[in-house]
Amino acid sequence: MDRTPETRPVSVRESVDRVLASGTRCASCFVQVLRDEGVPVPPSVAEVAPALEEGIGGTGHACGAYVAAVLASTIDGGGGADYRVEGTESPRPLNPWLDAFTPLSAEAAMTARRSALGERLAGVARERYGGLDCAHISGAEWPAVGAGPLRLYYATGGAERCSAFIADTVEAYLDTHGGPRMK
Repeated sequence: MDRTPETRPVSVRESVDRVLASGTRCASCFVQVLRDEGVPVPPSVAEVAPALEEGIGGTGHACGAYVAAVLASTIDGGGGADYRVEGTESPRPLNPWLDAFTPLSAEAAMTARRSALGERLAGVARERYGGLDCAHISGAEWPAVGAGPLRLYYATGGAERCSAFIADTVEAYLDTHGGPRMK
């Protein structure tokens, strides 16, 4: 849905905070904010988003929003990509292992966008939080079993840091993929 300036959130951060307040977590929040702005997100990314949250599989490792953005960057445009072998008229041979990789004709552009996105976010995460792991960004110990770790997550500003990094992720994705810009 394309929003008019009157209905568009004031900022990416405001949109992220709204989605997080509904109980959605990092990777799913990234997907939802983009969809709310009318940016197509590959269905496969939305389907795996819950598994990425709290640092892939709840381990506290790689940030789920970061991984979702990189996956979306890799898969985006997959449906419209030319799957023919470069320089020939024949379709690529069907091979489940090889077909998991980027189509040849779209590889250079996708790789450039994905690399720009990944490097930008990795730099932000290293500078602000010390790394790309959920544990670095949130300051929480994962898996967060019981109320103690979650209480600490909120008390020490983990929720604020996560919200800020998810907003950074959305902005970086829109910048590197030419999507519509929020205010």
